[in-house]
Amino acid sequence: MKSKFFFGLFLIFILTLIIQFVHRTDTENDTSSTPAYTKTAHLISSQAAPYPVEKSFPSSAKKISPISEQVDKLIATGKPADAYSAFILVQNCIDFEKLGTIPFFSFPNTRSMTEEEMDDEAEVCKNMTERMRTSRLDHLAFAAKNGVSGADVRFAELGPFGDRSALRHRSDDPLVVEWKKQAISQLSSNADNGVYGSLITLQKEFSDNSGITENNAYQALKYAAAIRKIDDHMGIFSIYSQDYLFQLQNKLSKVDAERAMQEANDIYQSWLKNSKQ
Repeated sequence: MKSKFFFGLFLIFILTLIIQFVHRTDTENDTSSTPAYTKTAHLISSQAAPYPVEKSFPSSAKKISPISEQVDKLIATGKPADAYSAFILVQNCIDFEKLGTIPFFSFPNTRSMTEEEMDDEAEVCKNMTERMRTSRLDHLAFAAKNGVSGADVRFAELGPFGDRSALRHRSDDPLVVEWKKQAISQLSSNADNGVYGSLITLQKEFSDNSGITENNAYQALKYAAAIRKIDDHMGIFSIYSQDYLFQLQNKLSKVDAERAMQEANDIYQSWLKNSKQ
């Protein structure tokens, strides 16, 4: 049960680890694991939502406000970024309620919660209602639709209306079909601008889909090659080896493969431009 639940948490981080075991076929760029992990984690978190997860947690030095007050205050601003923070607050409480801790606490500098922090989180979450659980999905959808980085990945990871099983059991349902189109559109918009977490998520969908879209060698190559360029620029180990890229290219015509690589370079240039801003 816990392993299934963890799949729904911080997909950006989880996919980064999983894909290493799926696609790594050589170690041509291998570096020491600790520096690579640190750089990758900060690369992902640097393009996450404007409100880092650790800022959502109460400080024992301050008055602890109930989750209802915090959520209401955030939603009242009408800002997509604040809506995403409201989603995170409630999702953290759901995670904490199930596990007794918050996975990947203080990401990217992940550490275990202290006893005091766990007590504080329990105090914040004790009055969470079913309505808050349900409405968190509306807050997330609003944030994702308005381009908040990270929200598109969480939207895709939770599945249609918070139910990933719908991808398997109701794949032809018009509402699910529409949700899938929206999920891919949101991911594509950010991925094409070089948002690292969106790139990883979308590449994974096109190469080994979870039900949101069909496998597509052209799209898989485009996003894998873009990620490889970013990894090389950052000087970190890339999970997308040259052999893997060649395998994808061999599934395409020469013209299509060249076009995919050109689009990958365009994405890399977008990332380069945005990373300097």
